[in-house]
Amino acid sequence: MMTTFIIVGVVIGIICLAFWTLVALMLDTWGQRLMALIFTFFIWLLITFGIVVQTTQDQKNWNGGCCTECGGEYKFSGASEHRGNHDYFYSCVECDHTIEVDTIKK
Repeated sequence: MMTTFIIVGVVIGIICLAFWTLVALMLDTWGQRLMALIFTFFIWLLITFGIVVQTTQDQKNWNGGCCTECGGEYKFSGASEHRGNHDYFYSCVECDHTIEVDTIKK
C-alpha cells in the first residue's frame, strides 16, 4: 500500500505542481501564491488518498481470487461502463457470490 501511495502521490504531485505554477503566474502577491499552494496541496492529498483507498479496497475485495464467503475461485462474469468508468464483475463458481472491481484481474 505504501508503494502505491508513493507512486500515485508523485504523479499527482507533479500534475498539481504544474497547475500551481500556472496559477501562481497570474497572482500578484506572495500571500495569494501561498494560499494557492495550500489549496493545491489539499487537492493533491484528496486525490492521492482517494486513489489509494480505492486500490486498497479492490485488493481486499479480490482476496487473491478466493471467495470471501466460501473459499471458491472467482471467475470473470461481466463488465459495465458508465460515463467512462469501467467496472468488472467476478462471481464465485461455488456460491455465486459476486464482487465488483475497477481493474481486470487474472
